[in-house]
Amino acid sequence: MQTLSIMKTQAELGVPREFSACHTAAAGGYWLEGHVPAESISALLKDAPEDVAGVAHLRAEIQSGDDVAWEVATYSADGRPISSKMQVEPAGDIDDQLEHDP
Repeated sequence: MQTLSIMKTQAELGVPREFSACHTAAAGGYWLEGHVPAESISALLKDAPEDVAGVAHLRAEIQSGDDVAWEVATYSADGRPISSKMQVEPAGDIDDQLEHDP
């Protein structure tokens, strides 16, 4: 039944189905989907863009033995992409998260 609860939360937040992932959160009136890095959440809350409804983590790629690049994108309320950014983090900090990447 936990899956139904997550889907209900996603629907209540207005997360487009194509972005639904294993983790859903809300902060500052925005939806957050997947493994959105803390840096991206902080920037979103600081900038508080009015045209953004939410942020989704789209994918993570191993760049080298030491770094992972995350693609994080912002979306409008109707699911249109607004921006996309690659963010690099040390792999050691996120090894556990890569196993259930959306």
